[in-house]
Amino acid sequence: MSMKNRLNTKEITTDVLIIGGGTAGCYAALVLSEQKAGKVLIAEKANIRRSGCLAAGVNAINAYIVKGRKPQDYVDYATKDAAGIVRQDLLLTAAENFNEVTAKMEKLGLVILKDENGDYVARGNRNIKINGENFKPLLANAVHKAENCEDKEEDRCDWNTRKSANCEYTAIKLHDTYVSECFLTFDT
Repeated sequence: MSMKNRLNTKEITTDVLIIGGGTAGCYAALVLSEQKAGKVLIAEKANIRRSGCLAAGVNAINAYIVKGRKPQDYVDYATKDAAGIVRQDLLLTAAENFNEVTAKMEKLGLVILKDENGDYVARGNRNIKINGENFKPLLANAVHKAENCEDKEEDRCDWNTRKSANCEYTAIKLHDTYVSECFLTFDT
């Protein structure tokens, strides 16, 4: 039986589809919303407050340019750490924006530890200490409040309830290729 025959279909129109509601997916949705990039939809198999590798919390931001360092220092570190298998131009672009992303997270409510002078407390050459148990919930809340962002959370059910009358297994199809599976709930 083909996947098409097993799945119910619900057509959703969006300008931007983000597959995955982890930290990168949520942050991308926020940036796109700020840039007025149109309707943004995050397809995620779980609640975006609890999805991705940072959902359990972290105690440091491991990509920050501390005082006395420059973005190229991070590129050199990452290049060596990855045995040279990197795109240095992409690393540099990312490193040039690390501190801006950190400042944005602080504005969203992330607690970043500071010293007596009000400077972030560094932990090594690339890290700053944070109280990160709320990192992902802060980001998810910002997505929910952002203009034109949607994650279809209200339509989701979990694996254990998928056989109930109002829960159906579905997939996201893009140009005749199934790119993500998720569970959607429909009112009956």
